[in-house]
Amino acid sequence: QYTTENIELDNEIFLIAVANANKNIDGHILQIFTDELPALDQYEGTAYIRISCALKSGKSAWTYIKNTQPLLN
Repeated sequence: QYTTENIELDNEIFLIAVANANKNIDGHILQIFTDELPALDQYEGTAYIRISCALKSGKSAWTYIKNTQPLLN
């Protein structure tokens, strides 16, 4: 389960998903093709990582969450 918090990237504020055992995120599901995932990963950048998560419906979906790993230069 996740919640959102603000993150500043390039002087702009964005939402980022962070783990929280007591919260859920409402949102939309977009259908994409598997070959589009690398481009989405690049677009999201190193502040985010892509994980598979379970939805309330029982289905799974890719989502981007806060990358808590140290970023390498």
